[in-house]
Amino acid sequence: MAKGLIFDLDGTLFDTYHEIYAAAEVAARIQGIELAADEETARSFMGGGLSRFAKRVLTGEMWAEPDPDVHQRLVTQAQQEYASLLLSRDSLYPGVAATLAQLREEGWKLAIATNKLAVYTEPLLQRFLSGIEFDCVLCKDMVPQGKPDPAMVHAALEQLGLQPAQALFVGDSPVDVAAARAAGVPMALVSYGYHQGADPREAGADYLLDAFADLLPLCARLS
Repeated sequence: MAKGLIFDLDGTLFDTYHEIYAAAEVAARIQGIELAADEETARSFMGGGLSRFAKRVLTGEMWAEPDPDVHQRLVTQAQQEYASLLLSRDSLYPGVAATLAQLREEGWKLAIATNKLAVYTEPLLQRFLSGIEFDCVLCKDMVPQGKPDPAMVHAALEQLGLQPAQALFVGDSPVDVAAARAAGVPMALVSYGYHQGADPREAGADYLLDAFADLLPLCARLS
């Protein structure tokens, strides 16, 4: 019987891509750096955190390594720009707040496991999900390794006091699927969000959600 839900953040609860790309674009202009990917192309580069995203927009490829000095300049400037853009609009996906509130009311334990840094995660939650009590919030800078390493998922399970089979991981990307699989946790993938160019129906998740509110009937079955 499932008792807990572990959520990714970007692409699952929040549509943060516009602000992230804008931060990289402004940072590149300030630093005199040319990006190899425009806003439309770079959407498939989401997943792994801002530092990894910066590598991808610099090279135009998923796993290429740019000049480390140029990369560091872009990341440092983009972090400053993103901090000012983070709360510029309500980026919460439709139905997220109401669905989480109902799940909490039904007794589900709720956790966040995100490759976003805490300095960005906490303001988003405080501004747009202040009415939701999460049992734990884990960010990339709180664990030894970010996703797809399972360390973050293992830490969430420990804080929730649950075994892997008692939880459900809800995410949007192949990174999330890999982390859930490595931790032995069942996986629900949202069909919106950031899939890194992959077909979400072929990502290997146990469940596919076309809308966040679809989590309610799924959790009713799992409980």
